[in-house]
Amino acid sequence: MRGKALFGVLSLLLVASLLTLMVNAQVRERVRPPQPPPGQGVPPEERFKRAFERALDRLKLTEDQKKAVMELVNAKLEASRKAREEVRELRRLARDRSAPEEELRKALMEFRKRRLQERKRILDMEEKLIEGLPARAALQLTVIGVLENGLPFPPQLGGPLRRLRFQRERQRPGR
Repeated sequence: MRGKALFGVLSLLLVASLLTLMVNAQVRERVRPPQPPPGQGVPPEERFKRAFERALDRLKLTEDQKKAVMELVNAKLEASRKAREEVRELRRLARDRSAPEEELRKALMEFRKRRLQERKRILDMEEKLIEGLPARAALQLTVIGVLENGLPFPPQLGGPLRRLRFQRERQRPGR
């Protein structure tokens, strides 16, 4: 009698586990979205542009205002790209042990001068844009990082935004 009961329980468990495996396999097949062929997906720049255009649509801006915002964003993206290229060149120069001190100093001063000019240009564009936008739209654009006092857009991880978090002062042991 015990053998039949044990056999019944084991066969019931086996059927249940097989049924669970079949259901899981079907669910996995249904859940996976179709993957685009390699090289044919939407590039990240295009995804960003579409998402940003949807955000601008929610702000209910006029076409001229949208155009001005897009000009600012494009200027910031271009400035950020240029700065990355210049930093790459400076890094190469800094690693060159045979570069004379005067050349290093000149490259650094030119880089800083260009960055300050670019920052001033972007700040002027931001100020002009803020004057022509409704207050709510300007506030929303500030919150999402478009109007950030000349900082590059989009905000970089580990950049100035990360440093703004308030942290408890660390106490040294024994003090």
